[in-house]
Amino acid sequence: MVIYICGDLMKTLGIIAEYNPFHNGHLYHLNESKKIVNPDCTICIISGNFIQRGQPSIYNKWVKAKTALKAGINLVIELPTYYAVNNAENFSKYSIDIFNALNVSDISFGAETDNITVLKNIANILISEPDEYKYILKEELNKGTLFAKASEIAILSTLKDESYNNILNNSNNILAIEYLKAIKRTNSSIIPHAIKRTNNYLDTKINNTICSATAIRTALEKNENIKNVIPDFTYNIITKEQPKFLKEFEKEILFKIRSMYSNELKNILEVTEGLENRLKDNCFKTDDIYEFIQLMNTKRFTQTKISRILIHILLNMTKEEFENINNKYIRVLAFDNIGEQFLKENSKQCSIPIITSIKKYIDTYGNNTLLNTDILASNLYCKENNIDFTQKIIKE
Repeated sequence: MVIYICGDLMKTLGIIAEYNPFHNGHLYHLNESKKIVNPDCTICIISGNFIQRGQPSIYNKWVKAKTALKAGINLVIELPTYYAVNNAENFSKYSIDIFNALNVSDISFGAETDNITVLKNIANILISEPDEYKYILKEELNKGTLFAKASEIAILSTLKDESYNNILNNSNNILAIEYLKAIKRTNSSIIPHAIKRTNNYLDTKINNTICSATAIRTALEKNENIKNVIPDFTYNIITKEQPKFLKEFEKEILFKIRSMYSNELKNILEVTEGLENRLKDNCFKTDDIYEFIQLMNTKRFTQTKISRILIHILLNMTKEEFENINNKYIRVLAFDNIGEQFLKENSKQCSIPIITSIKKYIDTYGNNTLLNTDILASNLYCKENNIDFTQKIIKE
């Protein structure tokens, strides 16, 4: 399906984000991306009520969708929870599948480097796995090197170029590489663009008007003022809302771990290498979720991965269910007039069903694991039963 506006090929800009919350850095990225692409329609895929870091979203998905519309996004789509709270590869793959189905022409992402060639070259090695890469990777793994580090060493040895040093030490670069891998593997015509970040995503303190989302969330948890680091429209929306943190779900998470058998925990998504036993060994040592994560933290299992697994436990996300997911959909959260028109012109030709009403979708396609997990995530987060059925698409 190719869309034309006034005889010209339509330019569509795709952005994948968490907007947790939408801050000045996001606005900078969006505006810079629009300067490069000059799109007719801008589409954003956002994580829902739980995010890839293994945390509840600081504000619910509808609040995030509202801020995205105010920023100038035309169409906001929710990334299903099973993929939003997943590793970088699965997170990226589903997002690119959505953009391919919607015939998006360009995507833009923030990264620690804006050198697309460098990122593409690494992505190509990870896809093709040349002999030198495989040989060095195997050698490093045999030495006991963790896979991520072993892969980095193998990539740098294969490329033999110092300009690639430290590229894989930054999480936004890693995510960018996964987007590029997904584009390549699907033979997509999507054109990627990288916008260089202007701050360190690991910063925990607010030092400028553009700062990391981590610093903003830390400030919110301490009840500090964040007005100078977010756009006015974000401030006006979130002041009416109460931020959420993992602490709010600690009783449910710890209860589930304590009441589950080890073989049940073993089947939870991303639980590997006997981690189920470590979960059981530590679950009665503290009632504090943050202390529990510290107890679980090892070189092999980072705090982020442990946190993600805790959300998998909370939402009953299992390896078996994930492996058997065969239904895909595009869940619309919000749009303006341009986004609504885009959907009207695309919906019938789109290869993935587009959800604008949960009830209508279930009446047509029936229930499935992917959707049921999204509904459960919304119910737990909002503490309101079937809120996905009653919440209407946000229209700007």
